[in-house]
Amino acid sequence: MNINTARLGRVINTQYAVSCWVEWGPLFGFWCGISHDLMMHPDGTWSSKPNSYPDINIPRNFEIDDYEVFKVVKITD
Repeated sequence: MNINTARLGRVINTQYAVSCWVEWGPLFGFWCGISHDLMMHPDGTWSSKPNSYPDINIPRNFEIDDYEVFKVVKITD
């Protein structure tokens, strides 16, 4: 993997950055009536509809093999 070719989308609306429901996988962004910005459905399929994150050309519906979610926090003294 080459991190120099990665597509990075920083959240525009932090209130809707990441959430999770028991029956669903991770949910990124706000529900816009069609999908969250990026979401895993209960059947394991994924969908994308940018609204709280910039559009980085993720297909509307897609499949993945594995995923990881990280939370980055700023540590203050």
